[in-house]
Amino acid sequence: MKRMVIASHGEFANGIVNSLKMIAGSSADAIEVYTMKPGDLADEYAKELEKVIQKHPNDTYIILTDLYGASVCNAMLSLSIYKNVFVVSGVNLNLALALLLENSQIDESYLQSLIEESRKGMKIVSMQAIENEDF
Repeated sequence: MKRMVIASHGEFANGIVNSLKMIAGSSADAIEVYTMKPGDLADEYAKELEKVIQKHPNDTYIILTDLYGASVCNAMLSLSIYKNVFVVSGVNLNLALALLLENSQIDESYLQSLIEESRKGMKIVSMQAIENEDF
């Protein structure tokens, strides 16, 4: 089973999940969210999540974090020692949606391709750019 976690500073993770629910409906209900608030310690959440991961060694965990090198990402990084856990920083809606809808076997190579694909959605948009773009 594939399990997704979106972890962020503040309410960013909730915002992504709310947007996913608008686009993909109830399938986004299964996404777990961690929102670090002032005074929270991401390490404590990571320890709790680790207990769940240990109970479900046959599940694949994809943990999407907001900022590379920041406290949330660093805490989740400790979980990457498990072969069934992938930690990805720099979450955006394109990537989260692709992972939510994906039914393929998840591995590092496949995740890298999804990351590259999600980056294509980041561009300066103007009417001229749209007119010149092939759809």
